[in-house]
Amino acid sequence: MQQTVVTKSGVSVESPYTDQEAMQKLKDLVDNGSLSAKFPSDLVRRSLEGRGLSDEQVVWAHVLVVQFETKAKVPKRPALQLPRVVALLRGARRNGHKWPKVTATGWWAEGDATTGYDADDIVKLSLTGEGSKYPETINIVNGGKYGEEGARWYGRIYGDGLFEPAPQCTDQVVEMLMRMEKAEDLLAEFTTRSWQKYDNNNSNK
Repeated sequence: MQQTVVTKSGVSVESPYTDQEAMQKLKDLVDNGSLSAKFPSDLVRRSLEGRGLSDEQVVWAHVLVVQFETKAKVPKRPALQLPRVVALLRGARRNGHKWPKVTATGWWAEGDATTGYDADDIVKLSLTGEGSKYPETINIVNGGKYGEEGARWYGRIYGDGLFEPAPQCTDQVVEMLMRMEKAEDLLAEFTTRSWQKYDNNNSNK
């Protein structure tokens, strides 16, 4: 059984489980310590107490299980440090840009600036604010609109430059970030721009 489940906030996964199977899988992950956060533990406890779960909570049981299993299958990549990328966006903020962002098109893109690009041809970086759960970090996404099908979150760059990839991150995105990190002239240009488009198809490869 394969079903698409979507939370109210727009998180979507393809689950191979029934609701009962998803709850059992979630219980197993909580019991063996694989998922130790409060939210999954509360879902399991509520279910065991016979209090019943809302439709949204059942959906989240699927999401937590599938996300865990997906992440477990993703080979661990070597730690990637991107201090120049961090300096790029933080420098833009120091220069008066409140919400610095960068968007880049991948060398793998089949479109161009005239015909347009697919969402997965785009990599966007944006610096979070002080009120964020992860302040002064950089979120990396594709060109999809948040909450809609096709939107992907590739991971986060912390203030020390460490990149934490998400399960949806691809090797192409990692290489894109490495190219940006090494492009010192480009970084210098970005420090005075709040939003700049960079087409890798026209860059030195």
